[in-house]
Amino acid sequence: MTTQLLPLNGLRVLDLGIISAGAGTAALLADAGAHVMKVESARYQDPFRAWSGTAGDAEQSSPQFKFTNRNKRGLGLDLKSDADRATFLRLVEKCDVVLENFRRGVLPRLGLGWDALSAHNPRIVLASISSQGDTGPDRFHRSYGSSLEACSGMASITGYPDGAPVISGRHVNYPDQVVSLFAAGAIIAAARDAKQSGRGVHLDISQREVASFLIGDMMGKALHARGSSNPGIPRHGNADPSGHPRPVVVCSDGRYVAVNGLPAGETAEKLTARAQNMASADLVSDLAAKVSARSACWPAKRFCASLPNVTLPPRRSSPLMPTASPSKGSRFVRGKPLSQSAAPRLRSGRIMRKSCPS
Repeated sequence: MTTQLLPLNGLRVLDLGIISAGAGTAALLADAGAHVMKVESARYQDPFRAWSGTAGDAEQSSPQFKFTNRNKRGLGLDLKSDADRATFLRLVEKCDVVLENFRRGVLPRLGLGWDALSAHNPRIVLASISSQGDTGPDRFHRSYGSSLEACSGMASITGYPDGAPVISGRHVNYPDQVVSLFAAGAIIAAARDAKQSGRGVHLDISQREVASFLIGDMMGKALHARGSSNPGIPRHGNADPSGHPRPVVVCSDGRYVAVNGLPAGETAEKLTARAQNMASADLVSDLAAKVSARSACWPAKRFCASLPNVTLPPRRSSPLMPTASPSKGSRFVRGKPLSQSAAPRLRSGRIMRKSCPS
């Protein structure tokens, strides 16, 4: 698929985003063909450029920066400078979207709040991604992926019954990744509406609200259980009290196997007969215990052989990874990283490679 055939070809985005939530959202738009220009200043660059844990030249070595800034152009502007701020506003007049995830209040203090941007371009879409949203008592709170998992309620249901909450941690930061998906969709819808109506919009996207939305059914259960003798929602690990066992078990050779189904020897008829004498949750727990007991005694290959329609992948197999580029389209290859254009290099006042087409 060529660049001209990608669905967002022609959409112009000024990307003030940093880290995963902001820069990752803009990267998704770039993947779909949008012309994304990443704006940084020498005094405040995207922290992913020098993320700890990378060696050598951080700008060249940081995989986090490269991944969240693929397919973008780079521009160095000091938005505290009158001249550079004026340059930014001239770009706003030619663009469709401004995306940012600064702390609340930063953009207005720079003279680049919603009122200023819409005055220069009435059709502009300003997408503001923040921890707690643009209004409310927590709007100025700073958060990270782990703290968002806690305050959104996600951590209350993750983990095993006898353990502490399991946080996805720095290397995943689930709320950061998920908000990029939601924000990209909201931006596309808003940009389409702005093109038709001629009126832009300020999108206020709260990471906490997005993360809470993902566990809406659990919140509904908790609300339904209020006033009962057991109002909490217990952790189940990989188990589902209303379905068949799906544990992740460790075998005698130390290899882990994810199971989704029934152990050998169990049939629907046997389950029906046993279910008449056991509660659903007890039945699932009993089956899961049987699976775990068998895995503890057998190496992974023998354990998988005892399960119907299961094969054990090679110990060093490389997963299939999708690759995409505007010129070559999408395909699957084995063991290679995502194919992407280089991340933008920062040079003050200059757009590297080429600018958005006029």
